[in-house]
Amino acid sequence: MPVQIAVSVDSIGDEEALQQLVGERAEIRVVDLSTPERVAEATASAAAVVVALQPMSADRIAAFGDSVEVIGRAGVGLDTVDLDAAAARAVTVVHEPGYSTGEVADHAAALLLACTRQVAAGDRAMRADGWVMADRLGRMPDLGAATLGVLGIGRIGSALIARMRPFVRRIVAFDPAPAQVPDGVELLDSLDDVLRAADLVSLHLPLTDATRGLIGERELALARDGAVLVNVARGALVDESALVAALAAGQLAGAGLDAFVGEPLGADSPLLTLPNVVLTPHLGGHSEGAAARLASWMLDDVIAHLQRRELPHGRYAAGPFVRA
Repeated sequence: MPVQIAVSVDSIGDEEALQQLVGERAEIRVVDLSTPERVAEATASAAAVVVALQPMSADRIAAFGDSVEVIGRAGVGLDTVDLDAAAARAVTVVHEPGYSTGEVADHAAALLLACTRQVAAGDRAMRADGWVMADRLGRMPDLGAATLGVLGIGRIGSALIARMRPFVRRIVAFDPAPAQVPDGVELLDSLDDVLRAADLVSLHLPLTDATRGLIGERELALARDGAVLVNVARGALVDESALVAALAAGQLAGAGLDAFVGEPLGADSPLLTLPNVVLTPHLGGHSEGAAARLASWMLDDVIAHLQRRELPHGRYAAGPFVRA
C-alpha cells in the first residue's frame, strides 16, 4: 500500500494534479489543517504532512497522527513551522530553499526599479490626470550614482546583486554569517553601516528571534535621506509602524513590499494609503515554472525521506536560522 501524504488545502495544488505527479509512489489527500482537531482527523493515517504558508504550530504538530514522520515545508523560510515541537515529536522537517531563487531576486530588482523610477506613481497619475510632469511623481534618484545595500548575501541576496550590478555605482552588504562574498561587493561590519551608506536597501535575511523587528525607528533614522527600502523576505523583519512614519514624513523616498507582518494585508493598513509605496501580495517566489517546480520537488523530497533516500532537491531543517 502506498504511503499517504496529507497536503494542506491552498498550498501546492489540487489533489488530482498532485496525484498525477506522484503516480503510484504515494496517495495524496488534500486536507484542511487549520485547527488541531482537523489536523488530527486528516493525519490519522498519514506518513507526511505538506504545507506552504499554513502555520504548523506546536498544538497542530501535537495533534499529528502517530504515523507522521515528516513535515514538508513547501517554500524557503521556516518561521511558520515550530521546529522545537517537531523535534519533540521526532518529526523531520524538509524545505525547499532553492526552488525560487531567481524569481525572488527578480522581484526584488523589479521593486527597486519600480520605486526609484516611479513606475507605479506614473501609472496612477496618467490614469487619473493624463500626461503629467515627472517632478510631480516623487523623487527619482540617479541610479548610476547610487549605492545599493543588501542585507543578507545568501542565494537570493547574491542573485539580486548580479541583477542590479549594471544599474548602480556601488554595492555594500552585511551578513552575520556570509558563506561567500560576491565579487565587487563591499562587506561592511554592521547593519548600521549599510543603512548609512546605501541609497537603496534590500532585505534578504530569514525571520528569527534575532532578526524580528530588525528595521525599526532607530534603524530608519540612520538611513540616508531619500533612501528606498525593499522587503521580499518576511514582513516581521520591519516594524511597520516605524516604516509608515518614515514614509509619511518623507524620511524614506519609497518602499517596495512583498511581505507583511499580517498576511493577507488588512484593508485598514496605512500602507495602502501611502503614495510612495509599491505593494505586491507576497508573490515574489511565484512564476509558472516555480509553482510547478515547488510541487514536484516537495513531493519528491518527502517521498525520498520516507524511502530513506537522499533528498534530490531540498534539505533538512537543521535549525531556525536558514539563510534566504
